[in-house]
Amino acid sequence: MRVPFLEQLRDILKEQQKKDLERLEKEGYTIRYQMLKLTVLKSEIMNVIYAQENVSDENILSLDVTDIKPKYEEYSSILAEFATNYKDKAEQEKEGFETYQSTQLGLFYDAVVNFKVQTQALISRVEEQKNTLKRRS
Repeated sequence: MRVPFLEQLRDILKEQQKKDLERLEKEGYTIRYQMLKLTVLKSEIMNVIYAQENVSDENILSLDVTDIKPKYEEYSSILAEFATNYKDKAEQEKEGFETYQSTQLGLFYDAVVNFKVQTQALISRVEEQKNTLKRRS
């Protein structure tokens, strides 16, 4: 009974995130929209990885990155825009960020960049491993 409840809760959260993204975009809250979108995409990438039950730390290079790559590309694109927008003082003020929160925005930026770097490294290592195996065949 617990699993169906968690699945229903996850569905409700996804629907709410979708509504929040639509509202933030419609209202022109660029920074907040991009922050939520990056968070959602990170979660989706992690879910794709976790869904591959046969993959563990020992055989991580056998990961199928087919579904990860398009999400990673979207993540990278939004991150590139966010890199400029989160520093925009006028945008911060428009969206209601206090001056002290610019440090927190910087910390968020550092975290999402770190995730991008780690994800790119993982994709590259998996693809390199697959290319090496193909050449040996």
